[in-house]
Amino acid sequence: MFSLGLIARADTIARAEDAAADGVVINTGAKPVEVDLVVLTSPSLALEIVDAHGTPLRMLPPPTPGRPDTIVLAPGSQRTIPFRAFLPPSTPPGAYRVRLRYETARSPWIDLRIDAI
Repeated sequence: MFSLGLIARADTIARAEDAAADGVVINTGAKPVEVDLVVLTSPSLALEIVDAHGTPLRMLPPPTPGRPDTIVLAPGSQRTIPFRAFLPPSTPPGAYRVRLRYETARSPWIDLRIDAI
């Protein structure tokens, strides 16, 4: 069982390339669990992003899948996943909501705004 969190480095940015957040995966179960870092470190697989109207943002394609890169999280332990420049450069100014996803777990939404320069 997982608990997910996402924390933005800044909730207002000047350019899409400035987007930065840290995802947190916590094993809230009583047994160790395997987590696939290939999925969790790819923004297009791990992040759900919608605009102010709820329309999903089209992300860049994920990397070509290779072998899974799994780690084991002991009960109560956590792993932080840094996301830097995760928005496509063509993302227009405006308000967005972002959340982390892994398997069936979802983090709460966070708000992110790109201000026009």
